[in-house]
Amino acid sequence: MKVTAVILAAGESSRMGKLKPLLPFGESTILETVIDQIGKAGIDEIFVVVGHEGKRIQETISSKVAGTIPNEDYRSGMFSSVLCAVRHLESRSKRPDGVLVALADQPSITSVAISGLVTSFHEYPEEILVPTFKGRRGHPIIFPFSILKGATSYTGVDGLRGFRELHSESVVEVAIDEKGILIDLDTPEEYEAEKIRNAQI
Repeated sequence: MKVTAVILAAGESSRMGKLKPLLPFGESTILETVIDQIGKAGIDEIFVVVGHEGKRIQETISSKVAGTIPNEDYRSGMFSSVLCAVRHLESRSKRPDGVLVALADQPSITSVAISGLVTSFHEYPEEILVPTFKGRRGHPIIFPFSILKGATSYTGVDGLRGFRELHSESVVEVAIDEKGILIDLDTPEEYEAEKIRNAQI
């Protein structure tokens, strides 16, 4: 079963006030940390959807990913990046069985958590796998490509969450014992707090 990763990194980082993907985190940047953890989980094909400051991001990560996918419509929201990724994957001769949809601002996601999702996908290849921590749903999410490709004909209401709920009968929750699946970094305060938490792990 082939799982391809798509990292959504096209947003303007308006609440952060700085370009989130390239902010320092540990010994790297936020986005590079996400990429590294996905790679360590055994996923060897990783695409990053870029929009705002796309060239700058692309230059930083070009050696680490299979490619970047441009999203010229990034101001319309995250779901537009999902659509760009789906169209890109559909245009290729060999399509993945599953797609790990990850956020660029979740550097505390570990390879262990991602590996757990991938293992579960091998058991449930026709289901949408959503990680949970103490009953709360988080990210990243694995979609069967057979389901995700339907996003191009979805209305877009409530974005990716709305699309997922449209297929709620196919959702399987996967318990992950890591709080990091719930933590994304939107503000300077969240960023500073997570840097401190990461340094203490």
